[in-house]
Amino acid sequence: SLNLFFRRPHPSPWDGPLYDTLVIHLAHGAGHPPRAMRVSLATMDTAWNGRCTSCLDNFATRVDVGPRWTRYDIPLATLKTGGWGKPLAPRFAVEELVQVHLSFEGTFDVWVDDVGFDTARAP
Repeated sequence: SLNLFFRRPHPSPWDGPLYDTLVIHLAHGAGHPPRAMRVSLATMDTAWNGRCTSCLDNFATRVDVGPRWTRYDIPLATLKTGGWGKPLAPRFAVEELVQVHLSFEGTFDVWVDDVGFDTARAP
């Protein structure tokens, strides 16, 4: 897995309500089929040393990552928790973003570039 913190020492929240989309460019090593990767955002309600006692039930989705560089535009409104954190996050607090977390099963090379936030793109 890979963790990208917005500020150190963590958790130190970043105010993100001007944005509604996580943008990330991903690829993995050639010679492998596409692989599912979990992309999640932690808030102060889900991060270690935040307000939780059973942490890391982050707001997440899955994307299929292949060997070609691909831009993923992930609407923040589509991210959901697993529902097991304690206490449960009352809402997705975009004004308290702490971390982007990428996780996957198995061993393979993963390339990550140009992680950021954007406003929704016109269809």
